[in-house]
Amino acid sequence: MSKRKMKKTDGQPGYGKLLDAWEPPDEAGEPIGCLVTSYTFSPDFFEEECLGRFLGMETDPQENAPAYLIEREDKAARISCAAAIVDQHHAKGARSLRWDLLPVRLADGILHAKISLLHWTNAVRLIVASANVTEDGYRRNREVFGVLDYTEGGEAPLACLTDCVEFLRSIVRLAHPEGRPAKGGWGRVERFLAGIRPAAGEWGLTGSQAARQPIRIRPILIAPRGPDVFRQLAAVWSSKGLPNSAEIISPFFDPPEADNQPAKRILDILRKSAAAVSYYSEAEDVPGEEITLFHGPRSLDDSAKASDNRSVATSFCRVCREKREKSDRPLHAKGIWLTDDKKVLYMVGSSNFTSAGTGLGRQVNLEANLAYSTSLRGSRTAYKELQASFVHSEKIDKARLRFLEQPMVNEDDPTGELMLPCFFDEAIYDSDQGNNAKVTFTFNGDPPANVTGWQVKTEDEPSALFAYEASWRACGSPVEWQLSWGKPRPPSGFLVAWDGAPGQAWWPVNVARPEALPPPDQLKDLPLEVLLDLLSSARSIHKGWLPRANGNGGKRPDGPKVDASGFLLQRTRRVSKALDGLRERLEKATPTPECLAWRLRGPIGVMAVATAIEKEGKSDGEKAFLLAEIALELCRVKPAEKAGYLPAARVRKELRAVARELCDMVKADTLTDPKLREYVQTALAAAGRVR
Repeated sequence: MSKRKMKKTDGQPGYGKLLDAWEPPDEAGEPIGCLVTSYTFSPDFFEEECLGRFLGMETDPQENAPAYLIEREDKAARISCAAAIVDQHHAKGARSLRWDLLPVRLADGILHAKISLLHWTNAVRLIVASANVTEDGYRRNREVFGVLDYTEGGEAPLACLTDCVEFLRSIVRLAHPEGRPAKGGWGRVERFLAGIRPAAGEWGLTGSQAARQPIRIRPILIAPRGPDVFRQLAAVWSSKGLPNSAEIISPFFDPPEADNQPAKRILDILRKSAAAVSYYSEAEDVPGEEITLFHGPRSLDDSAKASDNRSVATSFCRVCREKREKSDRPLHAKGIWLTDDKKVLYMVGSSNFTSAGTGLGRQVNLEANLAYSTSLRGSRTAYKELQASFVHSEKIDKARLRFLEQPMVNEDDPTGELMLPCFFDEAIYDSDQGNNAKVTFTFNGDPPANVTGWQVKTEDEPSALFAYEASWRACGSPVEWQLSWGKPRPPSGFLVAWDGAPGQAWWPVNVARPEALPPPDQLKDLPLEVLLDLLSSARSIHKGWLPRANGNGGKRPDGPKVDASGFLLQRTRRVSKALDGLRERLEKATPTPECLAWRLRGPIGVMAVATAIEKEGKSDGEKAFLLAEIALELCRVKPAEKAGYLPAARVRKELRAVARELCDMVKADTLTDPKLREYVQTALAAAGRVR
């Protein structure tokens, strides 16, 4: 289900590993940002498996936790956005605040769409899937997904990208109605989405170009007050005549007692006579009886029998394991296959064959699907590609067929953790590199009548109160309530309880600004000698000093590894090498503003070196000499100009701003050595003159 050459599982056409889609295509460039939506969600799986592949992580948290933390901090700090938008019932879990966890709360329905949008400097990838971002979704269940790559000269339809980006923006608007500025993580998502279309530019095919492709692809997106699946499928079919058969794959259906609207509406887009409908789901043989129990309601069959003036043949099929599989995998794929003697249309994605999943009824979910269509006569190869991805199955003998009439667990039913009332809006952490830390709670009006006596507790101390309603009211019931955070590490979320609540709801925390996050302990206040080593080395920082530190129990070295009594003036060769490495790093093309800020102001950046010099310098002369040298070096940097990266002029502007800060740190007038004072003043003048 892809317009790119995905890795195949055991060489079987139509099959692949969904995690492979998180790895960059050839010549994709540097990662810019990623966004994923999911219903159920595993923070650990997203961070270690999905985000890890997107960032190109080389370390394993289970094998070398310190190295993993260093590499994650280094690589995640360089991208503009890493976010998961998750249905409120499942938006929970401890995590790194280097990525955002953003809950969506719907009054009638759930966020059920599974979209992943990955952006590199030279590529954008759109993934639409049935799989939730969990271990089961990506590795255990039987799922279906489509991948579209947008690169220079690519053939993916641009309309799919545009429509899906607008769909994602509509989800942001649901969380932040017009007139309320999006802050923190929501603001990062808005900026990320706003940059996708300009970045893609001419990547992909326009409407007329895409219509001439062997396989045509259109998004089928479901939202409250929008067109349902069946209206959209009919519009995509858009040829003379109607399909004569429909094949539906779904693990879930409307309950037995419901008026099965999807089963009725599928008939409306088929021919009025000689039509056929087949349902594919799980089934089981009843021990000791000649019965096969289909996991779906009888109304699927009854709806066809009760239809007026038509002859509809229904059949039911059990989804089976593939020959290469050693055991059955739970069915979680969803699809609708429509065909006649000329054309086939195959919709895959998140929509179960339920009223909520197809956009019918009072409860309507947010869903995302892709519809692939091709001509049977014009492109047999394209048809075979679609057919190869269809589930393996066996038809159930009508004489054996029975239906599961008792209510089934349905993922369209909003279940899971206790839902946080919409009164509790955002929780945002901010600080000055871990100093003066604070958490700002944002509220929507007054709490509901049934939410009284609410309390907010920290994740690691659930018995201790961090905030509570009486204190909030004593402060005047502010819309934004700012509280000090006295712990060294930021919280990933809070536990919220109120009178009569059956449990505690989770309130995820996101960071106001990436630079507000304190560095991990392994990167905090690095000694000057370690910083010079890292600047001089061509290796990544997690491969630099940390392996040597592992011999000391994985701890950061306590001080310089060599005698520093002579300090920098007596070791000019080593300093010169470090400055060469610094210039080389800064002259590389910069993919994001966050990456530039990390290089300049991160824990191994320019200002970290300046701070270490001021702290460890043995004399004013030594400090002034090196600070002046670094300022001068920044002004000599010639940033690379490269498509998809930050403009060189913007990088130069930031470099010169930092150079001026360094000049302000130098106390040249206090130098007693006239030659040194003259040299430093000359260097400062040169650095100050460059604009």
